[in-house]
Amino acid sequence: MNNLPPFTLEQYLLQHEHKAELSLCSSGLDSLTLRELLAFGDSETLTLWEKQTLGYSDPQGAPRLRDEIGRLYASLPARSLGLFSGAAEAIFCGLSALLTPQDHAIIITPCYQSLKSVPASICGITEIPLQMREQTWELDIRSIEQAIQPHTRVLVMNFPNNPTGALPSDTLRQALIALARAHDLYIFSDEVYRGLELADTPQWPPMVDAYEKGISVGSLSKLFAMPGVRCGWLACRDQSILEKAVGFKHYTTICNNGPGEILALMALRAHAEIIPRNRSVLAPRFVLMHQFLERHPAVFDWVAPQGGCLVFPRLILQGDSSGIAERFALDLLAAEKVLVLAGQLYDFPGEFLRLSYASKTLPQALERLERFIRQHHKSVFQNASQPPPSVL
Repeated sequence: MNNLPPFTLEQYLLQHEHKAELSLCSSGLDSLTLRELLAFGDSETLTLWEKQTLGYSDPQGAPRLRDEIGRLYASLPARSLGLFSGAAEAIFCGLSALLTPQDHAIIITPCYQSLKSVPASICGITEIPLQMREQTWELDIRSIEQAIQPHTRVLVMNFPNNPTGALPSDTLRQALIALARAHDLYIFSDEVYRGLELADTPQWPPMVDAYEKGISVGSLSKLFAMPGVRCGWLACRDQSILEKAVGFKHYTTICNNGPGEILALMALRAHAEIIPRNRSVLAPRFVLMHQFLERHPAVFDWVAPQGGCLVFPRLILQGDSSGIAERFALDLLAAEKVLVLAGQLYDFPGEFLRLSYASKTLPQALERLERFIRQHHKSVFQNASQPPPSVL
């Protein structure tokens, strides 16, 4: 494995996040509090919580927790699950276990950086970018087929997509599986936003259930609003790959934190309450974001997301030129203390911004963004008298 490049997005957040009063780019919902989560605990998990020691835990993950995660899948035994410190570690260890320098990987972009950087540090890669069309982000399966080489080992994807919110049709999903099967490819599928599809958007089944060589990455960070617990996992029916991935933990975290595993168990047992709660919180916030972007067609060209909590509009300001998204983000931060992310942080061509509708402070953040556009881009400001609607 060659040296990994700097993690551009995380470095940008480290440099600028403390300057912001409001975030308009959060990748997840406002987190549950410990008090809120403990209220969901049953007698067994509350007893486990009270008696939990602070020693090392099972490197593969607590058996009862793996059993509970297994219920999220169709007939997936606990032995086909490995627990990691969040999806980030699962991605690093999983792709490191899967690939060798002799291999080739195909990556659908834009994506969370490690989905591309980890394979690129090991072997050759080919990027297949999503294409922004009038009503959708389009994935060209013919480009994927043309990119396949004799030594291609894996197709890496992330749906619902970070940062576009795209989720291709089920017909395309089946075509991707058929293509992978025909060429004996693994499909490495980051599914951390699965379950946060917008209303009327059909949910993809987990890739580990849909395809014999599918590997699914899951997490409690987004769907359960519990990123601080650091509970992620790989679901993989190939025991040799899973064992190798878990073996990489000896060089990273060794094991998950024991208290966090009890909290994860509580959340999973209360999924029928927590997930609908989180979806109901996101729904009106998406409406607010939709209304805001629709009021500014001279500023933002955008495609409505189908899942997750992010949108990825393209800036179309007059005088559009290379780097305008980066300047817009930095000027907004300086003027209004609102943090957004430029698409360049995803190493993705074009002048895009990552915006989020996840936070309870969304109305205030959009008010400041509206004011920024009014003051700094007067020529394109429309409907200035209309304030952003509030989320009740």
